[in-house]
Amino acid sequence: MNLTTYFKHAPDTAIYPKHLGVLYLAAKLAGEIEELRAALEAGASNRPNWVKEAGDVLWYWAMIQHELGTDEFKVIEYVLLLRLDEVSYTSSTRRTITDDFVGLFSDTARILEPVAKSFRDDGGVINEDRRSEIEFRLLLIYVGLREVMDKHAVSMDEIMQANYDKLHSRKERGVLGGGGDDR
Repeated sequence: MNLTTYFKHAPDTAIYPKHLGVLYLAAKLAGEIEELRAALEAGASNRPNWVKEAGDVLWYWAMIQHELGTDEFKVIEYVLLLRLDEVSYTSSTRRTITDDFVGLFSDTARILEPVAKSFRDDGGVINEDRRSEIEFRLLLIYVGLREVMDKHAVSMDEIMQANYDKLHSRKERGVLGGGGDDR
């Protein structure tokens, strides 16, 4: 599955408190990034869980973009520009899985800052400057996720397809809500 298709269909399975929007989604994104870190740290035999957790990260990433009203073409343009850029998100000198995740956690936290300011200053409305800041952080999160998964020989296409299949299966069976993998 490609990013355009995944981005288009991510909202098909959206169940979350819409009134909390980006605030809720960014908090969940942070939690899913930690679950992915723990899955990777558990070792190579845990590969199916890597794909599942990376898919959850990607879903929250896509839904924040949707909440911001970012169209799929802007997302794709950013990703294509990054593929032309040789700047790396994760350092090749890092020695642990946790080190690779410091940037992902930092960028997620930096999404919450403009969101909090929007609530404080503008009744929760995210202005253009704050939206641009959040979109930039989301871009860095995508690049970081892609690089981490590339290090573990997992493609973004595989992640997107697995997540799409999992969520649409749950939707068909009426078990999108709740928690746990056994739904």
